[in-house]
Amino acid sequence: MEDKLRKLIRIAILTAATMGLAGIALAQSSLLDTRSAKMKELGANMGILSAMAKGERPYDAAVAGNSAQIVANNSKIILSLFPANSTGPRTKPEIWAEWAKFEAAAKAFEAEAGKFVPISAQGKDQMAGGLTNVGKTCGGCHTPFRTEQK
Repeated sequence: MEDKLRKLIRIAILTAATMGLAGIALAQSSLLDTRSAKMKELGANMGILSAMAKGERPYDAAVAGNSAQIVANNSKIILSLFPANSTGPRTKPEIWAEWAKFEAAAKAFEAEAGKFVPISAQGKDQMAGGLTNVGKTCGGCHTPFRTEQK
């Protein structure tokens, strides 16, 4: 009877450990999916704003304001998308090795994106000028912390 009980306990422990590892893998996968979706959404809205700034798309204050708000909203969650030692197809390990630098770059982007929201709907020239500042801070993470797309 004791042997059966020990076997059952071992099976229960192994099952719990396996489920725990599966949960961690699922959480990592979910994090990467969320990170990827938010970065794509951010890039798409920066693209809309850039096209307006360059005259490749007609300036529309409502669209510009909406895109700027999406950029600002996503800028607020960037740090939460990169928990310690999470991996990803385009993340460099420098993010965690130089966390203070990454954090400062993300906060600078967040500050500029927040300032940009009201400016974006004030006219094409104001929007284009504000977008330049947002773009510089957005790009502040790309070179040191993101690998090139394959």
